[in-house]
Amino acid sequence: MKQKSISCLILISLFFLQCSKQDYDKDSFKKFEEVYLLYNHSEAYVVWKKKNITDKILIHIDAHSDIKKIPNDRLTKVYAIEKTGKFENLLCHPHEMQNIYEKPITIGNFCYAALEGKIIKKYIWVVPDAELTSESIETYSTFFRRQIEDINFEDFKLDGNILKGEFKNIPIIICRLQDIPEVNESVILDIDVDFFLHQYGFSNKGMYDIPTTTAMSFISQLNEKNLNIDLITISHSMEGGYTPIQYKYIGEDIFKIYKNGYQEDLFSHIKTRRDILKLYFDEEYKKALSKLRKFEKHTFKDGSLLYLKKQILNKLELQDEALLVKKELLKENPFYSKEYLINGDVFFNEEKFDDALNFYKKFFDSNPTYQHALVKIAYLNFNYKNYDLATNNYKRLISINENNFNAYSGLARIYIYKKDYEKAKEYLGKAIKLNKLSPKYFNNMAICEYSLGNYNETKEYFLKVVELNPTYNGAYYNLGLLYKKLGDYQKSIEMLLKHLKTTSSYKKNVYKIIAENYQELGNLEEAKKYRSMDED
Repeated sequence: MKQKSISCLILISLFFLQCSKQDYDKDSFKKFEEVYLLYNHSEAYVVWKKKNITDKILIHIDAHSDIKKIPNDRLTKVYAIEKTGKFENLLCHPHEMQNIYEKPITIGNFCYAALEGKIIKKYIWVVPDAELTSESIETYSTFFRRQIEDINFEDFKLDGNILKGEFKNIPIIICRLQDIPEVNESVILDIDVDFFLHQYGFSNKGMYDIPTTTAMSFISQLNEKNLNIDLITISHSMEGGYTPIQYKYIGEDIFKIYKNGYQEDLFSHIKTRRDILKLYFDEEYKKALSKLRKFEKHTFKDGSLLYLKKQILNKLELQDEALLVKKELLKENPFYSKEYLINGDVFFNEEKFDDALNFYKKFFDSNPTYQHALVKIAYLNFNYKNYDLATNNYKRLISINENNFNAYSGLARIYIYKKDYEKAKEYLGKAIKLNKLSPKYFNNMAICEYSLGNYNETKEYFLKVVELNPTYNGAYYNLGLLYKKLGDYQKSIEMLLKHLKTTSSYKKNVYKIIAENYQELGNLEEAKKYRSMDED
């Protein structure tokens, strides 16, 4: 832990040293007509459609790929809505995910829609510095298999610091900002502010971090690539919880520079804020507060500045004033400036579930109809085996929104644990009616039928799981076990071999079962072969 802190301080020092020496070329900060500042990232898709963007190279600067596969029936829905010209009706925002079948485009899949809809002919995903190393290739392989089941990641190759491959004949490139390859055609530029949470090696600090980058340094680095940019979209991604409020100003600054070019007042504003940050990181909190108080008299109060002020006040133990600033922060953003919810998501992602549950409960006390927090509370109560509390949470969710399929699925999990499989099937049936494309629901239904001794029904549900997602949670493995139990040894072998093609999980056990199947079929040579593989 100490080593990490020292490393972060070195990185911070190097960053500020670089910024202090930077002599920006004013003429390099050009104005662009087509620049859009968005609240939710999926709104970029609407911009592209309204501007009739087609067959373009996308440079997607983001901590996430936003390329999650959209099933065919939802793609059909996308095309039907697009014919009406009401593109806003496509978007399912983070707080309304229960409506995903009526509004099929989300913050996680809009780039996939752009690939399928021929908006994009080449996809360049620019990942943060902290994300891409030669050691992380297997991580990206796993990521893409999870996001797009029919992509062949074996064809991806590392060329220097650039990962290259393709999907449906569309070139895909993954690289860092400094490694963007030369592009000889015009591009569309798409920026998500959550990129900056992980840039410059600060991913270990995540949402607790105060950003140390500036819009000027980012744009200057991008300018070195001499890109011919047709259109720019910039997203805060605040409602989804990916960008904490203290990062919000970076997106706003980038937007202002791209929209208006070089502005002395703006650049002075950015430099002063950077100086305050340096004082903060140097632990000169009194000087930082003094400079900030003078600064805020001559500038607007945004969430980023308020957050920094609150942090400095906390360091100086000026709790009363810090509390007043916190109240201002809550007014700034009704969704995700609420730190209880932000911190809950942070701790949940870090698997610090005690802390996460505490923050979610605090948030829910003042927001009793906010479904995201209640889903998390119910999930955590289940994990802690507080089944009665989890049951009440899920039933409360249904009273808020009777179409919340997560609630029905959650109740089913509770009844599976209690071995009341008929009751579990009842709730799973409701979940499947609302969400016909979740392999998890069909997998759990298969577990219920198997536990009730209904093996043919079990087989049908497991087959549905592999139809929806061939790599899902040992689905082929489960089919292999089931066919063996049913005495169809050849089919069992077929399923188990498919399992081995999708994952290395349970490998030794799979070899053992294949050997037993061949033994039952009287093929002693193959049985011996797989037994020897089991022993290796």
